[in-house]
Amino acid sequence: MPLDYADFKVTSESIRYARSAATLTSWLKLLRGQVDVRAAATVFWKRLNAIARNSLRDVARRIGIGLDDDLASELLRIARQRTDMYFVFSASDPGHAMLCEQGGSIVRKLERRDQLRISIVQGADHTFTAHWNRDQLVALLMAHLDRHAASP
Repeated sequence: MPLDYADFKVTSESIRYARSAATLTSWLKLLRGQVDVRAAATVFWKRLNAIARNSLRDVARRIGIGLDDDLASELLRIARQRTDMYFVFSASDPGHAMLCEQGGSIVRKLERRDQLRISIVQGADHTFTAHWNRDQLVALLMAHLDRHAASP
C-alpha cells in the first residue's frame, strides 16, 4: 500500500477532514474550489473500508475464526501473560482510533477488566515535543508506575 494511503495516514486525514467540516472557512474553501475533492473522497472511501474491515474482523473473532496479523489476538495474548498495558496518545494522534478499531471489542473488554489503560493528552503532538506535554506524559507514566507498584 502506498504510504500516502497507509492506515495511519487515512485515519489521521479523516480526523482532520472531520474537524475541518465544522468550520465555515473550510466550507468556503470547498466552494471556491480550493479543496482536492478527489483526495478527500479517496481518504473517506479508504476510511469506510477500514472501519468495515475492522468490524468484520471483530465479528469473525467473536465466532471463533482465527485471524492472521490481528491486534486484538495479540492484546489478549499479552493480557493472559498478566503484562500491564498502558497506552498514552496525544489527542491528535491517529493511534488511539486505530487501537480501538483494530482491537475491536477486545480493547473495551480489557479496559473493563483493568488489564489495559488508555490516556489522552490534549494539545500534544505525536512526539510530545513541547516541554509541558512531556511533563504531562512523565506525570502520567509515573502515576501509572506508582499505581502498578502499589498493587499486589
